Amino acid sequence: MALSVADLGVLNLINYRLPNPFSRFYRERGLGVTTTETLMHLVSSGEYGEKGEDEVEAEPRRRRESDYDAEGMRRDFRPSPTGILPLMTDSDGVARVRFKLPDNLTAFEVMAVCPDKGFEVRLWGRSFVVSKSILLQPSFPRFARVETFLRAGVVILNHSTEERSVS
Repeated sequence: MALSVADLGVLNLINYRLPNPFSRFYRERGLGVTTTETLMHLVSSGEYGEKGEDEVEAEPRRRRESDYDAEGMRRDFRPSPTGILPLMTDSDGVARVRFKLPDNLTAFEVMAVCPDKGFEVRLWGRSFVVSKSILLQPSFPRFARVETFLRAGVVILNHSTEERSVS
């Protein structure tokens, strides 16, 4: 199974839809013969750098305490919490994965492509929304002129089920 999780807003900007691999691999093709050399696919084409250089991180970046300042402000705004992950299912056909979400208050799209027992390709997509229980939105006047004094405020949104006091 291949699994990917991405920011739904970014996917909508580029009009991305989960492609159907069946149509890619089993489309109609004209008659012909193609020959190829697979050696370049076996040898990594990465940049090796100079001797003594620091190695590049191979694993995705994990959230650290230093990602937040003293007030707990959000800082990790990656468009995708994961890359494309290859997963194996158990004997019941269930796969489990854990990953840390970035601090984006948005919707994420989970997309999976998996062959079933009959070797048919199955596509699966589902989105989920990430939010905070209390959200503060700045509120400014619509218009201001030079040397105008104005008042700005904050709209407090309580998305929890309990009453809260905010100062």
